[in-house]
Amino acid sequence: PTGHRIAVRAFDLSATETDGGDAVTSFRTPYYMTLHYADTDLGPVDEATCGLYRWNGVRWVREADARFDRRNNEVTATLDHVSWFAILGEASGGAYLPAVTR
Repeated sequence: PTGHRIAVRAFDLSATETDGGDAVTSFRTPYYMTLHYADTDLGPVDEATCGLYRWNGVRWVREADARFDRRNNEVTATLDHVSWFAILGEASGGAYLPAVTR
């Protein structure tokens, strides 16, 4: 169905202070992140619909400034926070049903 997103890849990006080890969730100075993926990572996802999303504790929110370079299979973004991130996209063609085995 249109609008149904499938995770291509998800990961938790975290940071801690060097003094004391307290968790850091945001930064005053943005950092630049580049993610690489293989065409085989996409599975049933239409690459043209992919976006970089972060988990805000309630739902997945698209990172507006993330850019996909489909030729080189990379995603770049300038961020000022850490979170769970995922590359999400819409299923290409029909519905995707994972195989279930006993």
